[in-house]
Amino acid sequence: MKLNRREILDVLIKVLQKIQQTIVEEPEPISEKTIPIGDLCEFDSLASVEATVNAFDALNLKHSPTCPSIFISKDNKALTLGQIADRILKLE
Repeated sequence: MKLNRREILDVLIKVLQKIQQTIVEEPEPISEKTIPIGDLCEFDSLASVEATVNAFDALNLKHSPTCPSIFISKDNKALTLGQIADRILKLE
């Protein structure tokens, strides 16, 4: 099944919201422009690895990502959710 960008963003937001529930009492707003590493309280590179695994599972992607975290670019910069969705679309 071919995923579209909106579906991927929705899944990413749900994954992040679920992780946020275990970290903070009051969830923070998350949108396409959110940069999880930096914008979300207590969300760091370690949490991004967990979120990557959870997102791939939720999206039913069979192959694993080429890096441990889809939230960080090849040059170690934190990405927006929109950029992350675009990366996932390229994997499809």
